[in-house]
Amino acid sequence: MIITYPMKRFTYETPKIGVNVDTGELLFLEESGCEGMPVQASTFLFRVNSDEAGDVISVDSLDDVNAYILHKSVNEDLKDTRPISRALLNYFQFLEDHSMQWNDIPSRNNKKPTYRYKAYLEACHRSGLLAASTCKSYMSGVVNFYKYNLRRRVQFDNDPMQFEMILVNTQSSYSSIQSSRQIYVNTTDLRLNVSKQTDLIPNKLCSLTQEEQSELRNILLQKKHVIKLDNFGKRRESFLPIEFCLMLLIALETGLRRNEVNDLKLNQVFKPTTKEMKAGYLDLPIGPQYNSSTKGDKNRVAEIPSALMMLLYQFSISDRRIEREKKFFSHNPEVYLVPLFLNRSGEQYSEKAINSRWSEIRASISATLGRRFNHKVHNLRATYAVQRLKAFIECGAFKSIMQAQVYIQHKLGHSSLSTTEHYLKQAEGIDSGFKASEVTNEFLMETYGELGGDK
Repeated sequence: MIITYPMKRFTYETPKIGVNVDTGELLFLEESGCEGMPVQASTFLFRVNSDEAGDVISVDSLDDVNAYILHKSVNEDLKDTRPISRALLNYFQFLEDHSMQWNDIPSRNNKKPTYRYKAYLEACHRSGLLAASTCKSYMSGVVNFYKYNLRRRVQFDNDPMQFEMILVNTQSSYSSIQSSRQIYVNTTDLRLNVSKQTDLIPNKLCSLTQEEQSELRNILLQKKHVIKLDNFGKRRESFLPIEFCLMLLIALETGLRRNEVNDLKLNQVFKPTTKEMKAGYLDLPIGPQYNSSTKGDKNRVAEIPSALMMLLYQFSISDRRIEREKKFFSHNPEVYLVPLFLNRSGEQYSEKAINSRWSEIRASISATLGRRFNHKVHNLRATYAVQRLKAFIECGAFKSIMQAQVYIQHKLGHSSLSTTEHYLKQAEGIDSGFKASEVTNEFLMETYGELGGDK
């Protein structure tokens, strides 16, 4: 089993090398006499050896890998080696699983570890287990590792890869007469045959189907587990933090944008009364006037299911969140408006963190449904619009469809009704799952409805 181990804030000293006059062997002296170089952090790889019972026998450093990682930190001043370590962790775990050595290169390409790993990544991408960007990042890390060893004149029985020059079309500068030009680029034949991310996640808005919504709600409300890569490079079920469950549930049920959900403040959450719980939906004011972010810094009043507001209130007074709030105030003693959602360090979540969790959810839903679940987070906003319009039509809440569309326009914060209509194009003839939304509200009401009231 291959694992990673991070080392933080250490000093690297270039070793002083001497020669044993009797044997001619190189000697590494303890004191180099040179000023050390401080390294903020590096993540190294180790092999854990266990017996048949699973008990650890020994732990060995992967010296060739760690020398490369240290080279990136010391000689190239790379501040964060974690992406390289993750790529090599995945590669060396693959080698471990298939009983291969990184420097044992047979003559046939289909037997070489590099080409077999290339085929493995392409298979992972086709099955939806790894995104195209992740596969490319892993392959790039492996290629650069071999390039480093080739520069060091490490001897291989055969070439681990072939170098090529390809012709690439590029955009010319604004001062050029030609709109484009062609250049030659040095590369290798280990380029992956994977779809571009834009091909996997359509740019056009697309509401989730009822089946997709049901599985998403199942993850956010009940399972609260997703598929992800663990520290050993294996894909396993992992706990999905409650903060991400709530953020994505808010996006699905209110139509708020990702950054609007992430920037909600604690003072926007309250305990609904019995009357408010029976009302079904509550107003949710957002914008600069309410100290939260919106697109274009526009104030608006969104809506939120009463049961979901109760769930947020229960979360806001939980021990988990209160501990994180204490850390937030220790870092920001002058700030009095605390974000509702905080990470374990007491800081607001980054957009990257939300995207990472959504990628894990996509992989989990794809595995369950047996097909690609390609939606982006913004499609939750379109899903909210479609399901609300269908619900209004179903119950006759408005005299006309136009009135319902205008209502949804205001809740989404669109300046133009035509923008809202773009979101609602799928409402006719497509079952987008408004019944699933009702099931969600019933589940929340059954779980938290008794917590309402004026007490």
